[in-house]
Amino acid sequence: MNLLEAIKLRKTIRAYKPDPVSKEMLTEILDIARWAPSGANSQPWEFLILTGDVLKELNHTHLEKIHSKNKKHCPDIEMFLKAPKGTYAKRALKFFKQFLNLIVTEDGKKKMQKWFELSSTVYGAPALIIIVADKKVSGWFLLDIGLVTQTIALVAQEYGLGTSILGDVIFYPEELRRIVNIPNSKQII
Repeated sequence: MNLLEAIKLRKTIRAYKPDPVSKEMLTEILDIARWAPSGANSQPWEFLILTGDVLKELNHTHLEKIHSKNKKHCPDIEMFLKAPKGTYAKRALKFFKQFLNLIVTEDGKKKMQKWFELSSTVYGAPALIIIVADKKVSGWFLLDIGLVTQTIALVAQEYGLGTSILGDVIFYPEELRRIVNIPNSKQII
């Protein structure tokens, strides 16, 4: 697949097959993605790959947190705490209306609740790549993270894998740090 075709065909996947993705394939994807550009070649990213029992534990913990009375989330990156405004809010609302119409719920569960459960448990994906960066990194590092994230998505597509770039999985960073053993010196992107 050529680059222009890959960019045009890439889409967010919201339902995954349970088939495992090999460690070798994930490692190769990240090895290629590390060639993404970064300011002053700083390459501020680090990758954590979650699969199997660790991913199941994270998903289970997220569901518990969502269903608890203490739903408050506090991601490391403040930008995830603010809702879009103006034209961007209209686009988001249009998306949510379309997407929520596709969700089938059981037991009278609210569709928005079901969507949050699905996205917080990575739509059943068999693998999750978490990107972290040192808290001391400064400058335009979020742009660098965006570049490497898009590169991962395009490389994964070349390997026949679907992706979904999610912020929901980092809404509860303390649980994620505990389960994956992420030091406090890293911010979870």
